[in-house]
Amino acid sequence: MTLVASLLLVLAAGPAMAQGRQNRALDKRQNTAIKKNQRNIKQVRRTVRNVRTVLNAVGATVGTVRGDVTETRAALKAVQDLVPVFGKALTDLSAGLTTVGGGLQRLGSAFGSVEYGAVRLFGRTAGSGAEFRAVEGISANSSDILDDGNGALVTATVPVQSMTDPGRELTLRAAIRSAESDGGATGDPAGQVGAILYAKCASIPGVPATECGGSGSGIDPGQIVCAPQGPPPPQSNFGPLSEQIGSQPLINIQQKAPRSGFQNPTKDDPNPTGGGNCTLPGTGLYEVTFDVQFFDFPTSTTPGPTD
Repeated sequence: MTLVASLLLVLAAGPAMAQGRQNRALDKRQNTAIKKNQRNIKQVRRTVRNVRTVLNAVGATVGTVRGDVTETRAALKAVQDLVPVFGKALTDLSAGLTTVGGGLQRLGSAFGSVEYGAVRLFGRTAGSGAEFRAVEGISANSSDILDDGNGALVTATVPVQSMTDPGRELTLRAAIRSAESDGGATGDPAGQVGAILYAKCASIPGVPATECGGSGSGIDPGQIVCAPQGPPPPQSNFGPLSEQIGSQPLINIQQKAPRSGFQNPTKDDPNPTGGGNCTLPGTGLYEVTFDVQFFDFPTSTTPGPTD
């Protein structure tokens, strides 16, 4: 082949080769674009799935919210139905508290007006005419004295030692410790009292019998040495309701003692036996018994805690 023919062949093949290179580059770019598009499509598909999941969750939440709204409406309706009931309950509670308050006031008034009977034994040397002095440790209190006329009883048997040959003269004194409005120097008395006082020669278990009043006195253990003193003579001076109360063996205690007046009764307080004393005949150990009944007779037909 001649040189000219070879050159012509080269010149003819050049454009074809260049076109081939261009086509391969275009194919590569197209393949790259296709792969990128495929990746984008996959990403879009994943996004769509995620969106569907979110939408499903939103749908479920909406359903729940609808259910909650329905329940809330029902609860509100129940609350609205309870409002009148609650209002009535508050009204009833207010009325109840008012009643309780009144009851507490009455209870406080009643507590402030409780009263107690107190009795104490006093003694002196028989026939001496000396001042009576309290026998140490021998006193007693009653329970609350009711305001409707029911009594409160004090009863006791106590040992008393007489150390003197002339013997010992004993007497009782009574007081009413009270915070009630009555019991002043004048007007309605604090209450009423009556008592019996007696004594006998003491008998001590396990100890040989010993005569009271000295050897040869003939007063044996168990023998009464002081006949019962009291009760007071019957009387009917008990205030506005005396006719209904009738005649009773009691005396009035005009003035009250302080409710915490532990020094009362004193020797100057009333003798609940009506004036009788008990004399122990000489030396010896004696058993002294007293029964004391306290009353607070009402002064109206509707007695109250300050009556």
